[in-house]
Amino acid sequence: MARNREFEESQVVASATDVFWTKGYEATSVQDLVDATGLSRGSLYGAFGDKEQLFRKALAHFEERSFASFQTTAASQAGGVDKIRSVFHQAAESTLNDCRGCMVANAATELSSREPWMAEIGEASRRGLERFFQSCLDLAAAAREIDPDKASPAIARFLTNSLLGLRVVAKMKPTREQLDDIVQTNLSILR
Repeated sequence: MARNREFEESQVVASATDVFWTKGYEATSVQDLVDATGLSRGSLYGAFGDKEQLFRKALAHFEERSFASFQTTAASQAGGVDKIRSVFHQAAESTLNDCRGCMVANAATELSSREPWMAEIGEASRRGLERFFQSCLDLAAAAREIDPDKASPAIARFLTNSLLGLRVVAKMKPTREQLDDIVQTNLSILR
């Protein structure tokens, strides 16, 4: 007879996410995961397969949480430009408060050149962020907040790249003044 799981999978994934986000994929050992989750190696392997599979779940957890946070922040704003501005300001605050940066960007930087599955995850994340910015730009153009020419895929790509770069800068522990300069300069493209 199979034993019932005596743990909450979402809690284990959240704990693993924190370890992977802090240390990176390669530097995280199975023992680190055992220590963080409180599960034995056997339970970890039994529930999640291998380290890579748990890492994939951790990335999905991080991405879901991050994108939901961006969506909530943007939803509190009426206009497309204000939605974009609010997301950049939220990312700047996150950058100030957490020097780990974006877990997906970190993982893509660490692994994409040798792990096709990570390149695919990174690309899917980038495309999702780009679609978000495109929808904000389309909304702004329809409301005449910006020139319709600014609601282009090129601007959505620029904003995506800028936001990801802002999160990577977290590793360098920038000051608020530096982040404000970065955000204002990036948002100036919408004028």
